[in-house]
Amino acid sequence: MVTVLGIPQKPQISGYSGPLREGGVAVLTCVSSGSKPAAQLRWNKGEKLLTGQPLEVSKDANGKTFTVTSQVEITVGKEDDGANVSCTVDHSSLQISEKSALQRLSVYSLRDLRIQLENSTANELSISIDNTTLADEGEYTCTIFTRPVRTAKAMVTVLGMSWW
Repeated sequence: MVTVLGIPQKPQISGYSGPLREGGVAVLTCVSSGSKPAAQLRWNKGEKLLTGQPLEVSKDANGKTFTVTSQVEITVGKEDDGANVSCTVDHSSLQISEKSALQRLSVYSLRDLRIQLENSTANELSISIDNTTLADEGEYTCTIFTRPVRTAKAMVTVLGMSWW
């Protein structure tokens, strides 16, 4: 009896939308098609094995091979800044080599938890400061770690204090 194997395609990771705030959740999806029998997908963050959602398997249009999809949710901390998340295909046709995709995480944290990012677009950045005091007056600098690095400065003046 001869068994014909379908060699899975290199996996593709989607769903990452850029820098995440510390405590935010990255929801990543990994897809690989062309395998027979259906491949398995494995998630890692660095060397640590992650637990993803149950594998979804669907038949390809040719009716002979399969596409497999897996999703993982990662709550990020500041230690995850620069961490690599990988999705690896496990399949009997890949005994000598493996196929993986990488997604590098970018995590930012605010030193003062009273400061909240309200809006961030290409043309606007706005923040709010809870429980403002006179000590909050001064120059604020925001640095966005893109390529190239973007920096904006703003002067904050506290006009008065009110208690209610």
